[in-house]
Amino acid sequence: MKSNKNIIRFNLGFGKNYKKWRICDKNGVVNFYDPNSVIIIMYNALLVNHKGVANKIYNGGHKTVCAWISCDDYEIIGRSDNIGDDYCRIYYDPRKTPNWLDWDGTVIDKGTYSRLVTFGNTVNRVK
Repeated sequence: MKSNKNIIRFNLGFGKNYKKWRICDKNGVVNFYDPNSVIIIMYNALLVNHKGVANKIYNGGHKTVCAWISCDDYEIIGRSDNIGDDYCRIYYDPRKTPNWLDWDGTVIDKGTYSRLVTFGNTVNRVK
């Protein structure tokens, strides 16, 4: 399915791509990336959260896809590459709270960022 944005999320569906980054590009092409091998840099990124689904998970419902990052562009680089800057982690775990959270606990659903970066299975923003 074509979109005007790239959709990036951490895949928790069981199978060979379990716990890998899933990228569905603007042309609908899906690829998976090992978080221990790559860093994903996302440009002009939006944190998407389907709050109703997230609340069901938070209240004990079955986990299903309810959040992702929508971005204009992205870049895949090796884990050994130096990307500079100072980053802080942002969080999403609907079992703990049904929102995207900044490092200090501030709710950041629908937050937009010029650049987000993955380190392993985490998402980080420039400080």
